[in-house]
Amino acid sequence: MNTISWDWKYHDVAGEGSSQWSFLQFAFYNGTNYFLEMYMGRGDDYMDGNSSTTARIRVPGFGTRDSWEHTELDLYDIMQEVGFIDLKISSILFETYYYGGILGERVEVLIDNFSMETHPLANPSFEYLDPYSTYDPFQGWWRYSSNGEVTPSTMMHSYSYSANITVAPFGAGTADGLYRSELYFEFDPSLFIDFWWRLEDIQSTSETCAWMDLEFINHLGGNSYLRYIVGRSSAYVISNTTNVKWIDANGFNQTSSWNQLYRNVTADIENAFSISADDWELYQVMTLVYADAGMRTSLLIDDFNYKDGVPPSIDSVTPPSSVMYYDTGYVRTVASDVRPGVARVVVNYTTDSWSTWHTTTGSYSTVNDWFNVFIPMQAYGTTVEFYVIAIDGGGLETIDDNGGSFYSYTVGDDVIPSVSFTTPSFFEEIEGQVSIVIEAVDSGSGVAFVELYIDSGVSMPLVMNDTVAPYEYTWNTDVEDLGTYTLYANVVDNAGLSNGAIVNVTVVDTLAPELNSPDDIEFTVGETGYTIDWDPTDVRPYGYVVYLDGAFYQFNNWNSSSEHIVIDLDGLAVGTYNFTCVVVDGTINGAIDTVFVTVNEAVVTTPTGASSTTTTTSGPTGGGDLMTPLLVVAIVGVVGILLVVFIVLPKMKKT
Repeated sequence: MNTISWDWKYHDVAGEGSSQWSFLQFAFYNGTNYFLEMYMGRGDDYMDGNSSTTARIRVPGFGTRDSWEHTELDLYDIMQEVGFIDLKISSILFETYYYGGILGERVEVLIDNFSMETHPLANPSFEYLDPYSTYDPFQGWWRYSSNGEVTPSTMMHSYSYSANITVAPFGAGTADGLYRSELYFEFDPSLFIDFWWRLEDIQSTSETCAWMDLEFINHLGGNSYLRYIVGRSSAYVISNTTNVKWIDANGFNQTSSWNQLYRNVTADIENAFSISADDWELYQVMTLVYADAGMRTSLLIDDFNYKDGVPPSIDSVTPPSSVMYYDTGYVRTVASDVRPGVARVVVNYTTDSWSTWHTTTGSYSTVNDWFNVFIPMQAYGTTVEFYVIAIDGGGLETIDDNGGSFYSYTVGDDVIPSVSFTTPSFFEEIEGQVSIVIEAVDSGSGVAFVELYIDSGVSMPLVMNDTVAPYEYTWNTDVEDLGTYTLYANVVDNAGLSNGAIVNVTVVDTLAPELNSPDDIEFTVGETGYTIDWDPTDVRPYGYVVYLDGAFYQFNNWNSSSEHIVIDLDGLAVGTYNFTCVVVDGTINGAIDTVFVTVNEAVVTTPTGASSTTTTTSGPTGGGDLMTPLLVVAIVGVVGILLVVFIVLPKMKKT
């Protein structure tokens, strides 16, 4: 990672085309010169093509004129994309160009806050070799002297190479090593030095020593040194002074094994010099190997890094509130880190008491300076437990699990269920056995139950409470009064939310009563016990009229379907009679039936000698005009209903 950023504002001359531009150029060298040009603007908003050694890109905001833009790019990523591999920077420049013919015009670019963030040691793992120099074989590092050997070694701690520093003088004692200076690198209590070393050889019959040297510029204006000794002979005498302090490294004098020097530099400064390390800057890092004449000291060094030793802090966690089944759980986390900064914030969450769990990563809001972490939508009633992890750029992490209790929320439902009548429809006329079908849906917590009320205007009883779809009820309207009713459906979901629907219907009666048809009757005058028995049925019986030969004979209320209408035929004279029964219900639906009664004369035989004489005795004669349409108007019972019945009496009802 090598982040570069700057603010800029570009201005050019309208109409002057490609003869004006401004770009940031990085020049690289690796035996050949390479150029990366990052254009902020060009007069024609066009870009020339690339070549094998020159790459051109448009930075975000390219072509914007007369307004400030901010650009932040990773130089390493761009070099990988354009194919510039294993190069070192030789120069950085901003170029602005104008070749035009308009007097007094100009191309102008304003630059501010240019910064370049990179590793202070540039090549901390000694992987980037300089193919054009064996004296300084490692890019980014300088040789201390030429009195020893400084070479790449495949005896590495990581990756491909380490740096081998070996001194074996034949004359006077001497030292060699590697250094990188002019760092001006600020320390704070969260920063640790992380350095790996392997002492291959240290002869001890005379003076030998190997150490890592940190040179600081302190706030008093002087230079101070911390020297971490990895090995030395007893003959090599060291002593602390006001500005130089020696510290034995862990693994001191161990050979043929990799050892780690991991130190809190701030603590070492303050402990060694008894002074605050505030405002101290690291000026130079150097590793030195010394050997007296005839002695040999050999040291491998690798992975020279600075690491953050203090994890980030989680300053606040705001759990989700009022999360519904259609919501994501929004966790707001404020986290901070001195160095290198908070890299990411993640949330581990569970919905089954940690039998399983899931991880979701947050995004940083530059506007609000916090991390937004979203937990996916969950079903109603789900209890979500979670904890927050903040991780810095060095991999250190801090966990906030709410003191071991975990943060949690339970998913709710604030959407009312829907309910409607499938049947019957609004203002529908209904009768008989009516199927009432209700559709109820709740996509959140689900339908708990559906109620049905039937409002007659006098009362509104609950007639159904159903917990399982389909929600259906059969209403027997035959037992209800005729008229308008309001059906009210009430649905309640598992969150306690409810909704209702109504439909107005009218109970009607369009069905005529059922009236049986007794057989015609014939008997001889004077015989008794003959009757006509009508057995009408209807759900709403009301009244009846019996006509004899078209004239009123009998009428009354018809009170129930179990009531029989019985006509006694005793005493009828000889003749033919037409008994017609008309029944009506409460809505004047009627039924009619006619029974013909024939009363025959009695035959009397009188003996007169050898023969007899038969005579016929007749009583009063019955009958009437059987083909005459009759308009019958009758008052039936005490309710005063007016019946208008057209009756056509056939000449013969039965065959």
